Amino acid sequence: MGIRCYKTSGVHIAVADHADFQSQNWAFRSCIRARAQPAAGVTFAIGDKGGLDATASATFYTAYYESAGLYYLRGGFWNAATAAAQVLDVAYTLDLGRWYDVAWTYDNTSKAIFAYLARRSKFRDIASPTTYTQIGTTTFAGKNPTANNGYPIRIGAEKNVTGDVQNPANMDITEVCYYSTAIAKATLEADIPTRRSVAGASTLKLYLRCDDGVGGRGGTTVYDRSGK
Repeated sequence: MGIRCYKTSGVHIAVADHADFQSQNWAFRSCIRARAQPAAGVTFAIGDKGGLDATASATFYTAYYESAGLYYLRGGFWNAATAAAQVLDVAYTLDLGRWYDVAWTYDNTSKAIFAYLARRSKFRDIASPTTYTQIGTTTFAGKNPTANNGYPIRIGAEKNVTGDVQNPANMDITEVCYYSTAIAKATLEADIPTRRSVAGASTLKLYLRCDDGVGGRGGTTVYDRSGK
C-alpha cells in the first residue's frame, strides 16, 4: 500500500541530505491517497527538501492544503535572493480514498514549473490512465531555488523555522521519485502504470516504493531503489 503518514503523530519518511539532492532543476513524483481533507488553514506536506521560509529554504516543495474553503495542490521552492516563496497553486479537490499520481517539474533555465496529475483506481493498476493531465504551469522569472540547504528530503511532513516537524500529511504515499532535472511529460508517463524493477535514468536520484522496507507495511525503514 505504501507509507501511511499520520496527521496526529507526524509519522513520515526522512532521507538524509546528499549532493544528488541539491540541483536547482528537479522533478518530483509520487502516488498519493488522502485519508481526510485538510482542516481550515491546514497543509499536508507531500514531499519537500526544506520549508517555505528563510530558515528551511526549500530546494523543492509539494503539498496539498486548504484555504478559504477550497483545496489546492502546491509546488515550488524558496528563493533566497528575494527571501520569498515561489509557488504554483492549483485549485483541486482530491477524492478521499482514491489514488492519484501527481508530478511536478521545474527547469531553472526556462524558469517554468509544471504540475501533472492522473486519477487512478489502484496505484499499480495498469488499467488506470496512462497519461497525465497538465493541471497548472507558471514561470518564476529571475528566481532560483536554494540548492544546498542541508535539509533531508521528507515525505509526508516538513520542518518549520525552529526545526520542528510540521504539516504532517494524513495520506498514504508510495512510488516516490525525485529527479535532479526537469523531466518531460512523456518520460514521466512511461512510469505511470508500472513499478520500476531496475535502476532508472541517471537523473533519477531517489526512488522509494514505500512498501518493501524493514517490517513491511508499518515498518520503520524503506529502501532507495534508484540504484544511486
